Amino acid sequence: MTVVRLQRHAPEAQNATTCAVCGTADSERVTDHLQVGTPGAPQQDAGVCDACGGVLDRVADKYGPQVTMLVGEAQREASDREITVPRKPAPESH
Repeated sequence: MTVVRLQRHAPEAQNATTCAVCGTADSERVTDHLQVGTPGAPQQDAGVCDACGGVLDRVADKYGPQVTMLVGEAQREASDREITVPRKPAPESH
């Protein structure tokens, strides 16, 4: 199980120079500490800016700190097989 742990306004973020989420290079805005991986042995340890940390915090606050997230990209184009064209209505018989 992968766990995302966010600590807001953490001293561990002092040495971070970029946000691991949005990529901002304004080190003064990087105030939060993010760890991602298995509990007790995170594979990622990074700084996060206050804005991105705020978004993650609000998601956890709204949906609960034990929320499981699956993130995917929406399909933007249909293949030829998926395109359907409406048929002409059948002529009415009287």
